[in-house]
Amino acid sequence: MPQAGPGNAKLAAVIAEAGMSHAEVARAFVRVAQESKAPEFAGVGRSHVSHWVAGSKPSGRAPILLCEALSRKLGRIVTLKGVS
Repeated sequence: MPQAGPGNAKLAAVIAEAGMSHAEVARAFVRVAQESKAPEFAGVGRSHVSHWVAGSKPSGRAPILLCEALSRKLGRIVTLKGVS
């Protein structure tokens, strides 16, 4: 996993707003990844989301897929700026 930072309060706040657990975020993320033909993210789970909230930076297209998963749950657009 890429380097950890001081934590990602914005991501934690959006997840809390969505009322989702880290496991639920991971499942939503994997659904979006599958729809987006991104099989490299099929193994993303709760611990990945926990690491991202703790400050690790997701790699590749993961941030975009994460925004899409959260956007669907919230019924509004979540941008990269809103979660990083």
